[in-house]
Amino acid sequence: MTATLAEADPRRIARDLRAALDALARALDAGDAAGVLDCEPALHAAIARQASGPVPADARAALADDLAAARAALARCRAIGAASAQVVGVTLDTLGRATGYGRHGAAAPRGTRGHDVHARV
Repeated sequence: MTATLAEADPRRIARDLRAALDALARALDAGDAAGVLDCEPALHAAIARQASGPVPADARAALADDLAAARAALARCRAIGAASAQVVGVTLDTLGRATGYGRHGAAAPRGTRGHDVHARV
């Protein structure tokens, strides 16, 4: 459900979203699966409260800064997630285990030659 600007402060929502994404990044960085799951309600609440309608001219610059900070927090989450996926993939390859499942069960193990980690944190 989308709120109107009269019902929701867009800057507060953007700041809440950033705080939730920062908490998610910290949990991802720490490898805290329970912490990742604990972030879901705050993320859902911030997304569910998104405002629609025009933003007053005097609030646009500040809102743009808040949204840029939320985007940066999302980029950190994506980078940490990509790095974690690469580490898991390389580790499973080294152990001779598959990284996923197909319709016939576990996928065939991949060789480790020629694999590089392509993620930045």
